[in-house]
Amino acid sequence: MGIGSCIRLEHLDLSYNHLTGPIPPRLGNLNRLGHLTLSNNLLTRNIPPQLGNVTNLEFISLSNNHLSGPIPLEIASLTELGYLSLANNHLTGHVPSKIGMLTNLVELDLNNNNLDGVITEEHMATLKSLKHMDLSNNSFSGPLPLEYGASGLIELTLSFNYFSGHVPESVCCKLRSLLVLDLSDNLLEGELPQCSEKPNLVFLHLSNNRFSGKFPSALQNYTSLAFLDLSTNNFYGKLPLWIGDLVYLRFLQLSHNLLSGVIPVTITNLKRLRQLSLAGNSMSGIMPWSLSNLTSMTQKHPRRPGLDLSAWYTGYVGKFREVWPVVMKRQELKYGFGIFDVVGIDLSLNQLVGGIPDGITSLNGLLNLNLSWNQLSGEIPAKIGLMKSIESLDLSRNNLSGGIPTSLTDLTYLSFLDLSYNNLEGRIPP
Repeated sequence: MGIGSCIRLEHLDLSYNHLTGPIPPRLGNLNRLGHLTLSNNLLTRNIPPQLGNVTNLEFISLSNNHLSGPIPLEIASLTELGYLSLANNHLTGHVPSKIGMLTNLVELDLNNNNLDGVITEEHMATLKSLKHMDLSNNSFSGPLPLEYGASGLIELTLSFNYFSGHVPESVCCKLRSLLVLDLSDNLLEGELPQCSEKPNLVFLHLSNNRFSGKFPSALQNYTSLAFLDLSTNNFYGKLPLWIGDLVYLRFLQLSHNLLSGVIPVTITNLKRLRQLSLAGNSMSGIMPWSLSNLTSMTQKHPRRPGLDLSAWYTGYVGKFREVWPVVMKRQELKYGFGIFDVVGIDLSLNQLVGGIPDGITSLNGLLNLNLSWNQLSGEIPAKIGLMKSIESLDLSRNNLSGGIPTSLTDLTYLSFLDLSYNNLEGRIPP
């Protein structure tokens, strides 16, 4: 006798244990089973195709195990299935195109496996109920699908794969419910499509691709954005004045592109901004003197925006699992929604000139300020000691002169300080 003999079983949850061995094929005998959760164990071998016999299944979670082999074709028989998570295993091969027959599927999570092949319109066109799809951290390749049957799709996460080609209009413009789009760490190129209507995207993550051209004019219509990461691409030219119209931005990461020209003063209209990085570009001119207008950077303990996602979409709190890197103390630190608590400005590795604006000292919520590797001159602001929260301050590799302000000794949280390669003189503050 085994668990496969419990033919009246409707709900089976064995998650968060230390179970080993294969998933018993006899689970396919449990005709009444509607919910199956075996996640967070040490299960091995293939997913038994016999699960395709349990046609009442509405929920399957096998994530966080050591399962291997392909996704069985028989899963396409589970037409009542609304949730399927196979994330964080060692699955291989292609995703069966017949998975598109799961017209009731709301969430599909295949994150962090060894899956490959091309995702086609056949996979996507009939998944009409789909709201959340995560295929990240696999080896998928080829172009992004042109057609998506899920008009109510909220989250599309395809990062850390080998997708190539352009971003189709159907992704950015036609998915009117889409709030989270993560295409980072792929081989995508070209420009973003222009949309006739304003997209509703809140998170747009396109870093580490091969995008090129001028700063995307299409983004002028993305007025709901809270998170924008275009870092490590080949965008060039000036930052447009309309960047200041994206007033909901909390995180703006444009580092390591080919951007040039002055930092537009309109960037200080972004009063919700918590993270600003323009590092590793060719920005020139002086720093905006109105940086003190970035009032969200004066808040030491604001309510974390990551916990307020229900204001954007009901029932989705905690679903988005992205991890974002931030360079701080010369280390790449990774954060989840806590990124919005890490208040920082990074303008390093540019060609900025002139003095450091005194107004920057009013940003007493800053944890990280990096202005290194520029051509800044003049003295370090005397009131820098007002930046009480700062933990990392890097002003190295500039042309700063004068003495080290005594108010630096008021920075009791400071754990990283680099003022090297300047023209500072006088005594070290006691």
